[in-house]
Amino acid sequence: MEEVGCKIGEIEEIAIADEYRIQRGRQITHFFVAKLIGEKGLPQTTQADEIDLEIEWLTLDDAIVRLQREKDLIPLQSYNYHFNVRTHLAFLESLRKNRFQNFKTASSFPS
Repeated sequence: MEEVGCKIGEIEEIAIADEYRIQRGRQITHFFVAKLIGEKGLPQTTQADEIDLEIEWLTLDDAIVRLQREKDLIPLQSYNYHFNVRTHLAFLESLRKNRFQNFKTASSFPS
């Protein structure tokens, strides 16, 4: 997976968020879990909008804490980010609540 510089296996789509945003229209977000094969690497993307992204691996609990903190700091002018943080936070909280009962794999998530 070039976005995070890792080889992964056992990819499983575990949720889809289907939202309608006034300024953007329909936004569909897919959520996956996967098993890491080998070591974590460096991103290898060639997509222009991903080249300068930094990957930070967090535990599920740390990712939730980070998004809870960011949610309260986001100005409403950051329209897409404002929604993305809330969507991702709701997903991670649901994932933690269900304790991966229906999922084969899960450990940490990129921020």
